[in-house]
Amino acid sequence: MIRLIVIAAMVFTSPATGAEFSAEDLAVEARIERHGDFIGFGFGSVWMMQAATLVRVDPADNSVIDIKIPGAQGRYRGMAVGEGGAWVPDISTDTITKIDPASNSIVLTISVEMDGSEGSVGLGEGSLWVATVADGKPLLLRYDSATGAEQARISMPPGNGVTVAFGSVWVTGELEDQLYRIDAATNELAATINIGAGPAFITAGFGSIWVIELSDGVVQRIDPETNAVIATIATGGHEGGDIITGGGYVWATYHDGLPLVQINPMTNQAQIYAGTGFGDALAFGAGSIWISGETIARISPPTWR
Repeated sequence: MIRLIVIAAMVFTSPATGAEFSAEDLAVEARIERHGDFIGFGFGSVWMMQAATLVRVDPADNSVIDIKIPGAQGRYRGMAVGEGGAWVPDISTDTITKIDPASNSIVLTISVEMDGSEGSVGLGEGSLWVATVADGKPLLLRYDSATGAEQARISMPPGNGVTVAFGSVWVTGELEDQLYRIDAATNELAATINIGAGPAFITAGFGSIWVIELSDGVVQRIDPETNAVIATIATGGHEGGDIITGGGYVWATYHDGLPLVQINPMTNQAQIYAGTGFGDALAFGAGSIWISGETIARISPPTWR
């Protein structure tokens, strides 16, 4: 039996605006001459797709290894790093490819019907999780991360961004302005959380789930103990975006002139860096922020002011 709980958003904190600075204030440590969108960090490396090539950057010296992915065409969903590999979701070929970080070779390819590129795949609990539409209905598909075997088809409303944390899979529902929680132990939809307009990308950290909402320009913070929204943080970003945690902060980026938003999880306040020149997707690792775009910009985390 599916245990479904519908929870209204409860906003406890709502700063009207964050402290604003110029993107020129950001300390760019390096620019790696590769261009792309979704980016990830893991196994001591930065990973990003550029056309049919998986770019791997060594943060020790910013050197690059280009790994060809035969047959890849793009566009790509947000890639995931973990569960033994770097995972590339290719929309045009409806495949998800796992690359072994030890050999830089393909070790697994899973055929998955994917519904659009504006989303991500999730890793955790020994599985790869994909929100999609299959057999004419929205589903969350679960695959064994070692063998690629399908483990479950979970009925749920349409979703896009996926992350795995706190024993659950969390999926944003941009069409319905909702967040869905799936119990990883039972493969059941456990909660439907009504949040704000246009929830898209998602991350976990600091005991919370964090969701970028593109329609109303905010980041929502959700408490996994209560499934309630406990903070709404204004950013002003609406076009594209990404969100991660690392180095003691939550980080967001947007296409429309906000390359970096820094959120203090202790206070739910934001520092907003406005400007152009970079800003697409981002990762955190090796003490740096990595922002994709026309180049990969390596940025020193700004001091909280």
